[in-house]
Amino acid sequence: MLKVHDFFFRRYLSEGDNIRAIFHRHFFVALPNIFFWLAVPVGLVSWGIYHWWYPEILTSQFLWLFEAYLFMVFFIMLYKVLDWYSDVWIMTDRGMIDVRWSLFMNDFTFTEYDDISAVQSHQGSIFDKMFNIGDITIHKMGDEMYISRMYKPGEIIEIIQANLREHHHEEHTEGKDMHIYVDGVRQNHVAVPYKTGFRYVPTEVDDAKYMDSIRKQPGTIDLSGKPIPKKEEEKQEHKHGSHGHGHHGH
Repeated sequence: MLKVHDFFFRRYLSEGDNIRAIFHRHFFVALPNIFFWLAVPVGLVSWGIYHWWYPEILTSQFLWLFEAYLFMVFFIMLYKVLDWYSDVWIMTDRGMIDVRWSLFMNDFTFTEYDDISAVQSHQGSIFDKMFNIGDITIHKMGDEMYISRMYKPGEIIEIIQANLREHHHEEHTEGKDMHIYVDGVRQNHVAVPYKTGFRYVPTEVDDAKYMDSIRKQPGTIDLSGKPIPKKEEEKQEHKHGSHGHGHHGH
């Protein structure tokens, strides 16, 4: 199976990257198309030709036309299966690759682990829970990756979380904290539970520093009711006092 994956998906990887996991949509996604092409173009059309339109088709010189038609239908069904198999999420050493394949299009998007802020899954019906089907969303900074009808969504979430923890642990051991810059202010983030996954939020200390930096910006009006620090209060009084002094004539 790994060789098959390498044949189909190795071209999406950068040099030095390795495939850690590949996540497919549930095969039920492809079944309706396969059943339709088997029931209507193959079953119904073949039965209609043989019983109504041209009963002698099997001994006719035009049999090759019917065989060509069946081959075309088979090719379409094969394409539907390949379309299902090639729409995947690829987990690598550095991040996630979202692949959307078709016969005339090959679109893929790479997201680094550092850009992932939250992961969640959703099962909307009893049918989904019975057959272990679910929708998965990966939230990024200002964007998101979404794919529906995934097989074993709970296991996928666990694998993604494990790789994220491993990635951020390696960064921490290398002396790199996970951080995000907001308006030029560095914020260290920690993982907290979020629905069926988790997300990163700033620590209380860094969040307080960020709010203080916002309060100090010119034109900011603080409506929180938080007392102004003594030094800041003295600066504001000195500023207002300097504007209040004037010259009196004799």
